[in-house]
Amino acid sequence: MKTPRILRKAWQPLIVLFVALLTIPQGVMAQERAQDLYQQALRMERVGGDLEGAIRLYHQVVDSGDRALGARALIRMAESYEKLGRQGAQDAYARIIQDFGDQTEQVALAQERLAGMEGPGEEPDRRPLGTQQIWAGLDANAQDLTPDGKHIVVNASMGTLALREISTGDTRQITHVDQGGGYGARVSPDGKWIAHGYSERGEAGALRVVGLDGHKLRVLLREPGCWIQPYGWTSDGQQIAGRWDCWTESNPDGIHKVILVSAADGTTRVVHEMPGTPHGFRAWISPDDQHLVYGRPEEEDEGNRDIWLLPLHGGDPSPLIEHPADDRILGWVPGSNFALFLSDRDGTWDLWAASIRNGAIEGRPRKIWRDMGEVDPAGFSRDGSFVYSVFTRWFNTSIAPIDATSGMVDVDAARPVLGSNRGARWSPDGLRLAFVTESSLTEGKWGRINIRDLETGEQREVASWLRARRMFGWSPDGKSVLLAGDDGRDHLHWWKVDVSSGEGTPLLPAPNTDHWWGGWTWADWSPDGKALIYSTLSDTDRQGRLMRRDLASGKEEELYRDSLLMRRPFELSPDRRKVAFVFMDSLK
Repeated sequence: MKTPRILRKAWQPLIVLFVALLTIPQGVMAQERAQDLYQQALRMERVGGDLEGAIRLYHQVVDSGDRALGARALIRMAESYEKLGRQGAQDAYARIIQDFGDQTEQVALAQERLAGMEGPGEEPDRRPLGTQQIWAGLDANAQDLTPDGKHIVVNASMGTLALREISTGDTRQITHVDQGGGYGARVSPDGKWIAHGYSERGEAGALRVVGLDGHKLRVLLREPGCWIQPYGWTSDGQQIAGRWDCWTESNPDGIHKVILVSAADGTTRVVHEMPGTPHGFRAWISPDDQHLVYGRPEEEDEGNRDIWLLPLHGGDPSPLIEHPADDRILGWVPGSNFALFLSDRDGTWDLWAASIRNGAIEGRPRKIWRDMGEVDPAGFSRDGSFVYSVFTRWFNTSIAPIDATSGMVDVDAARPVLGSNRGARWSPDGLRLAFVTESSLTEGKWGRINIRDLETGEQREVASWLRARRMFGWSPDGKSVLLAGDDGRDHLHWWKVDVSSGEGTPLLPAPNTDHWWGGWTWADWSPDGKALIYSTLSDTDRQGRLMRRDLASGKEEELYRDSLLMRRPFELSPDRRKVAFVFMDSLK
């Protein structure tokens, strides 16, 4: 006898498998096998970094007979070969053209890629590019690249910085654990110093310089209530351009300044004040030290950015590249007047180059690499090598049979719910799944609400106007879901969303927002659906509380309190009359 059950198993971090009892026709399973293999290969490539393993699975997809999926698998296979720096990419592209002529989109892409491999062109921005993976894993990151291209500065444990040798993978500590954290490291042009921002437990921000060997640490600038981030060094190594953001009671929106700081004694000059602009944007100094190039949000298109120039020695910023698409500056190619940037103007995140002289663009930007993806730049070496990180968030949700008697799960028969999905919750009748789908890295951990009918396989998005962060669960009547999200106008709220109409009702602001982001709060429905049960952490006495809030009156009742801090998620019993939760006795 088989009975419904949910089993969660993390194959790798950020990958979750949900399984439950379903009767699945064998014909359907055969049709979906290729899709399952493709999803496994994607996870292996993007999350696990196992490119060779992914290539083996892509071969199986190509041989499955699914022509549309096979052509896509060949594209992914070719890109994996390119990252490995091995032969095979050209053969994969050629096979698409020869054997998959009916897949016009993939054929056009393969033809373009092959043309780019034929040999050097006459123009510097049209030369073929090659990529090589130098590091993969959950801890893979790069803040900056040394000028000789041999090392990268990386985030280490507890907010410290370390130096990683690219060829060997050997890592040595630069800064050490103290009462704060380092960020935004930038290596000096001579490769001897690192400038980095530093946060003293949120009380003060600082700009510090330390030798690549970890010695001679100096504080150039320190200010309570501020955040200081370096952008880069001038070419003579004498000054550091950066961002200085400060907040006060009289100016809670902050004062945001671009600054130049002397690397010798910390003397600071304000270059420009940018009111209303949040801290943390990326910027680069031009090769002639005359301008700062940076991204700026478009006024009429929320979320998209243009590229602007700011004179470092007097003058107002001006637009450099304006386009309805989202454009993101990556930096300057050493020894040239070319700036690289990402743009999604052609439907994919492509690499573009623009020639810039005397603060103005020459000619039109040129696309030099298609479908590069949303990358995080680390920097250039002197020879023009560009190092970047690719951050992937890939949550897999699958449905598979489980034998309740033996407890065995038929993983091979799992049906994937396509996309990067998380937070899946069963409806009370067990016939639908609600989950959050992440469609773009630009939204970070935000996503969209999807409902899947398990009988028909139909999947639809609801409340597309809402950016969802965390799915809590269905209302007892199965008509609504409870989740945390943001409609773009208010702060983070808990919402009740009708799954039929998509209409949403804000129930209450997410309590203790800072702690909510860290996972200290959770919520669920009362048995009658007229109240919320939620956990929270007090800012004043650091105690965990379990609360009940009546949705009609707004009246709140404390159900439980303990100095042992509760961690989410708690779980209500099937009759919703008891609650189980986990607590810890320390924040350490």
